Amino acid sequence: MRLKQLGSPDNTGLSKHFTNIREKMKHRARINRGNITRHLIEYQLDMVGKRLVDTLDDDRWYFNWTMTREEHEQFKRYAIRTLKKVFKFNTNKAKETFQWFYEQFGLRIKEKPINYE
Repeated sequence: MRLKQLGSPDNTGLSKHFTNIREKMKHRARINRGNITRHLIEYQLDMVGKRLVDTLDDDRWYFNWTMTREEHEQFKRYAIRTLKKVFKFNTNKAKETFQWFYEQFGLRIKEKPINYE
């Protein structure tokens, strides 16, 4: 009798239960303290059209991949906003943490050549 109440073919109780579990699992993929570093690295690489797995194919990826100053500023704004949200940091602490992150994992900024003409 209990089985019929939970999920027999004529009752949708079990399918609703599994739908709720799937919804909860989607929420676990949110950015949190445990995955923020990986998220920011992936976000940064995505901005330049690369993926984290691409680093396995290129031993010199750090020297070969760069971002423009505009991309860097956009990434910086996103990262600081995300750090403030996840860690409940104030702006100064978020900027300080971003600076540390960028020194460890940040892509180099491609400088535009100076035109002396």
